[in-house]
Amino acid sequence: RLFSGAAAVLARFLPGGDPRLSSATVAVASSTTEPAYAATCLENLPVSPERGETVADLVDHRQIYPGSKGRQHFPALQRETGVPFDQMLFFDDCTYGDNCGDVAR
Repeated sequence: RLFSGAAAVLARFLPGGDPRLSSATVAVASSTTEPAYAATCLENLPVSPERGETVADLVDHRQIYPGSKGRQHFPALQRETGVPFDQMLFFDDCTYGDNCGDVAR
């Protein structure tokens, strides 16, 4: 289950949500060793249960495989999207490493 604050923010990206976000690109990156399970999670985390929309419905690009966020995932997302690094926003819940620092380098 998503934290209520996360669900509220993600709902703003749904069609009919915040018009300022209508052209935003949403991507996810994970260094999990279980990419299939990660995909299942994205497909089953509801953003708008009443509309049946999940996190997976919002995601335009995925980089989900063992690897470095800064050296592999984000460069791949930049190539896929064409979005400059300084226009990307990164959130991370990792408690065992400094992925934000890795991405910033």
